[in-house]
Amino acid sequence: MRVADCELGFWNFSNYLFSAEDFSGRKEIYQRELRHETFSMIHTIKDLFLRDAWEPEAFLNTQYSIVLICRDLYDSFFRTVEGITVNNSLSLILIDPDKQKVVEERFLPRRDEKKDKSLFKFTDRGDL
Repeated sequence: MRVADCELGFWNFSNYLFSAEDFSGRKEIYQRELRHETFSMIHTIKDLFLRDAWEPEAFLNTQYSIVLICRDLYDSFFRTVEGITVNNSLSLILIDPDKQKVVEERFLPRRDEKKDKSLFKFTDRGDL
């Protein structure tokens, strides 16, 4: 993939289709499923975390992004991994499938304190 004003690299995307609408009116079940889905997502990418820690050179010039449609899951992930730093670029992208837009992209903090920059351009309202 070539992107203007970006170094060449490889982008790997994962997606999760969990949404609050599936649990309308059942808050306790929703909260339990939200925790389960958060830990399931982390479990799915555990090898990424391990490889980033032990072989950081394997992900040089690579951005790993997870795409979500559920704000609650997006926020839950960051609350769960709070305090974790990574060697390379790992982000979550929140999209609105109805409006077909990227709402937000957030990166895990890096050990080298480098600030990753989103490929998406956002206005004050979060639109592209």
